[in-house]
Amino acid sequence: MSAILVYNKLHAMFWRSEIKPTLSFISGGQQDGYEFINCLDNSSGTSFKVSGGTQAVIEITFPTTTKLNGLGVYGHNLALNQSLKIEYSGSTTGSYSLFKDTDEYNGRLVQHSHIYGPSRQGVAYGQFLSGSMASVDVKRLKITTINWTSDSYIQNFSMGMWITEGVDIQAPFTPAYFQTVESSMKRNNKANPLITDLRKIPQKLKINFNQFSNDDLQTSQGDVTKATIKGDYRNHPLVYFMGYFMSREPFFLMAEVGQAPTASFTIEDRNDINDERAKLYYCTTDKVLKQPRYTDGVTLTWQVGAAGYIE
Repeated sequence: MSAILVYNKLHAMFWRSEIKPTLSFISGGQQDGYEFINCLDNSSGTSFKVSGGTQAVIEITFPTTTKLNGLGVYGHNLALNQSLKIEYSGSTTGSYSLFKDTDEYNGRLVQHSHIYGPSRQGVAYGQFLSGSMASVDVKRLKITTINWTSDSYIQNFSMGMWITEGVDIQAPFTPAYFQTVESSMKRNNKANPLITDLRKIPQKLKINFNQFSNDDLQTSQGDVTKATIKGDYRNHPLVYFMGYFMSREPFFLMAEVGQAPTASFTIEDRNDINDERAKLYYCTTDKVLKQPRYTDGVTLTWQVGAAGYIE
C-alpha cells in the first residue's frame, strides 16, 4: 500500500490565503534571504537556513484550527544526526504535545518518535500518523531544528493530510533507494573539457487509484479534502480535490507504508523516522493529468503519470 500528500496546508496558508498564520521565533533565528517561509513556497529554488548555526525554535499560530496527520521534506542537506522536532497544541495557550504516532501492540501502547530526520543524507522523507491518532487538531505548531549548522537547509517542507485508501504504484518502477543522475561532458572550442554538468533524472511513475467509485465524484473524505479551491472553502469531492492540486502543485508519494507490529518487529524498534515510511518521491504530474474512467457503471479507474525525484 502507498500513500499520497497532495495538499500542503502550510503553503496554502502562508502563500495563498489572505489571512495568514502568525510566525515567530521562540529562540534562534533565520538567515537573510533564507527565511522559513521559503521552504513553504513549493519551490526548490529557495530554502530555509538558521542564523549562526544556533538551534531555532519556530512557533506558528493558525487563524483557525486545522487537521494534520503528517509531513514531507524534499531538497535538503541534512545529515543523519540532523532533524526536525515537531510539536503541536490545539489551543492558543498551554503546553505542547509531541507530534508522533501511538499504536497498540499486545495490549500496550508503543510510540513512534517525534524526531523527523532523513534515512540518508539528501533523501526525501516523511511520515504520517496511523495509530490511535490518525490526525490531530492543530492551532499552534512548534518546529525545532536539531543539530543544524549555518550551512544546513531545507527547500520544501509540507504538512497536511496523507491519503492512503486506494493508492498504489504500478510496477515496474524504480524504488526510492537510489537517485539516478545524468552526467554530460562538455568541451569548449579548443576541445578543452568544461565543468561536468550533473543533473537529476526523475523516475517515471504510474500511480493507480484503484478503489474509487461514482460516489467519490460527489462525496468528500471529511477533513482530508477540506481546502480553498477557487475561493470555495469546504470539504470537496475526493477526485476533484486530488486532481486540482496534483495538476497545479508538486506532491509527495510514499512508496511503501511501514511494517505493522509483529512478535519480532515492534514500533519500538523504530526509534526514529528511518523505517519503511522514509521511502518517498517528490513528484509533479508527467505531462497532462489524465481523467478518471469508468470500468463499469459505478467503478472508476484512474492512472496518473508522475515524475518522481528521490533526492
